[in-house]
Amino acid sequence: MAETAQLADLEGAQHVGSNSSKPFAGQFGVEIVSHSHSHSDIQPFSMPLIATIPAGSGCGMAKTLDISSIKESVLALVHLRTCMKDLMSMQYIRNSEKEKAVASFPHLIVNSAGDKGRTDDSKGGKKERLMAERIAFMTVTFGLLNAIDRGSEKLRWMGNARFTAYGAYVFLRGVRSYSVRMRYLPWRGREGQQLAKFEKESFIPGEPELPRCTWTNACSHCQANRNSTRSFTASLGVDGCAIASRGTAGTEPLSVLECGSTDFDDDSLPWVKLDGNHYAIFLSNIRDATKDIMMAPLAHMSDGAIDIVFSREKGGKKSRSDFLKFFTTMETGNHVKLPFVSYIKARAVELEAVEGFIMSDGEVMPFTKVRITPLRRAIEFVRGR
Repeated sequence: MAETAQLADLEGAQHVGSNSSKPFAGQFGVEIVSHSHSHSDIQPFSMPLIATIPAGSGCGMAKTLDISSIKESVLALVHLRTCMKDLMSMQYIRNSEKEKAVASFPHLIVNSAGDKGRTDDSKGGKKERLMAERIAFMTVTFGLLNAIDRGSEKLRWMGNARFTAYGAYVFLRGVRSYSVRMRYLPWRGREGQQLAKFEKESFIPGEPELPRCTWTNACSHCQANRNSTRSFTASLGVDGCAIASRGTAGTEPLSVLECGSTDFDDDSLPWVKLDGNHYAIFLSNIRDATKDIMMAPLAHMSDGAIDIVFSREKGGKKSRSDFLKFFTTMETGNHVKLPFVSYIKARAVELEAVEGFIMSDGEVMPFTKVRITPLRRAIEFVRGR
């Protein structure tokens, strides 16, 4: 009943002007916003301002926005300081069998306004395959992070400490790797900045080259990378099922709900393949995964990049002491400097789980292969100080 009431409340909120705000608490707030983006009649900037309440067990978004208590949430609504944020579009083929398994969670199988069908008669019978879209509000994860997130569900009563407790259990039991196929297109900033730190082969850029995000609309890096200057023809699809959209040349910014310009079937693009066994993969454009985990310290709210932090089984299996260093340095973000951890910025990512499963914003997804691009400046948050 509470879910139905909140969704109905959202329907009314979609017609509210951009000067209004809507508070959402916990993980369900993320699901409501994703649901709202699935409606074809929503126009740019028709979404209300989003205010956060740190009531969940992770609260990474609230930590990023500098809101750590109910009191600070109220004060943020009073002062109404705001900032824009990119979201992530996930395009995938709808799998009816997997969708039956998550029928209790209808927000996981939303239909995009651009859903396309294609007849596949490669095996004699005709089968309709549909492209669908889900909006990743904060994160897309794979491997160890999913094992901890999903495994700790029974410990929700512990609050944020559930991740530490179950993480310790996984650590003592032994950390395993998972087979995955991943490729990405490197992101390059307006001034030529790149982030491509692979294990111990490269380094993390310093403050002058890649400044930290201020989580405000005045962030110099986000402002410098705000608009697109290229003409584009986007073709997003999986295994031949495409959703096409066209734009015009010029210096106008991308539409608020426009995906990046990426043809995933164009092998002439500078794709970087990272197939193999990975321990963990974390995709996001916010700094904090939880109250005490700074997973992507160089992430920016709206620079058009998808930050990817990952650890793979390269040069042999990692030891318990390696993962002890990993777990104990995540609070400060220094884990990205470890020699077995990689940190990159991408403008498009294709991820396919050969083993394990993919999660987004703490929920198991009804697919094993997904293509991800940024949705530029898609939503506006009420922030703290």
